[in-house]
Amino acid sequence: MTDDQARLPMTVPGGRVTPPKRRREWTNYTRGRAQEYRAIEKLKRLGFPHVQRSAGSHGVDLIATNEREIIMVAVASGVNVTRSKIDADLQRLRDTPAPPGTRRECWEWCSTRRQWTRHRLETP
Repeated sequence: MTDDQARLPMTVPGGRVTPPKRRREWTNYTRGRAQEYRAIEKLKRLGFPHVQRSAGSHGVDLIATNEREIIMVAVASGVNVTRSKIDADLQRLRDTPAPPGTRRECWEWCSTRRQWTRHRLETP
């Protein structure tokens, strides 16, 4: 293991995230990435064995598939997640091309309740 790998959060079975060794290494990026890995574990438990993480700010954080459906997920986390942030994420999901029937959702992680709130984009 390289020194850089030792500082990154690691996901273990069950979706728990092991924090970096020093607190100052938690950046917005590492906190957001940790929540994306938590969402990956949740999607796998929901029956989506194939989950792809899209690194970077492209509007879609995760794409998950199973035999019957495709779901695109934007992950929102932090103490100040507002409805306007969720609406902006849903708009980016709406603007992203996808096959017909693809579900689009924004998942908000509430750290105080330690649970996900799923906001589904209604398709016409």
